[in-house]
Amino acid sequence: MNGSREESSAGGGALCERSRATRAGVRLIRLAGLVSALRPVIVFGAAALLCLLTAAHPAAAQSLLNGNSQQPVNSLRTLVNIGVWALVAFGLGGIAWGIVNGMRMKAWGAQIGWGGAALGFSGIVALVNSVVNDDPVDLPEW
Repeated sequence: MNGSREESSAGGGALCERSRATRAGVRLIRLAGLVSALRPVIVFGAAALLCLLTAAHPAAAQSLLNGNSQQPVNSLRTLVNIGVWALVAFGLGGIAWGIVNGMRMKAWGAQIGWGGAALGFSGIVALVNSVVNDDPVDLPEW
């Protein structure tokens, strides 16, 4: 019984001999394992190639940035803003779901707690983002 399991898991056996799709699947699994093992080499090679291309041909670097050196900073700023709004949405959604669960007499504490945590963390990220970008937060006057 163990022998048949080992054969089928190793890609051998009668099914593998008969089915073209099974053989192709086993090959793709082996290829995925190889690509996964070589992932650091592939990333390093792609980064080195990009560095060499931009060093050898400065116009290529300008075309990557479209002539705007602030583009990476603006892109990161936009991503942070999207992340803050997503956290606000998740926080409000979590609190609303906790309220609905409370009305249904189900467990509600975790939803409200994690929703509040998401709202709090989004506020911290928004504050840090505004301080880093020299955009002070206007606090209400009391």
